[in-house]
Amino acid sequence: RIKHYQRLLARKRVANGKKATQANNYVKTRAKLQRDYRKVANIQHDIVQKFTTMLVNNYDRIAIEDLAVKQMQMSHVASKGLHRSMFGYFKQVLKYKCEWYGKELILADRYYPSTQRCSQCGHVK
Repeated sequence: RIKHYQRLLARKRVANGKKATQANNYVKTRAKLQRDYRKVANIQHDIVQKFTTMLVNNYDRIAIEDLAVKQMQMSHVASKGLHRSMFGYFKQVLKYKCEWYGKELILADRYYPSTQRCSQCGHVK
């Protein structure tokens, strides 16, 4: 539905130019688009809240990697996917819930070579 309303708005802008934003049908369509965006955002926030609550209830210690989310969003490689995944919001919610429930949140260093380290002897490639 979001794609549909965006397409309608784009068509109205192309046809009417600057006057399109003042037209009643344009305003109604934009309100419908905003409603659908709000619905998607509410669903995403609900999922993050429920998932973090489940994590905090089931585990005493939670470890996540401390990523530079802002810097990663500025690169054009994975910015859209990272923004959609809401990792920054996830980390923020998990942090305050761990403090709230008295659980321990461990932020792993982003430069720690965990994938290159041998699990047996600790040798780094």
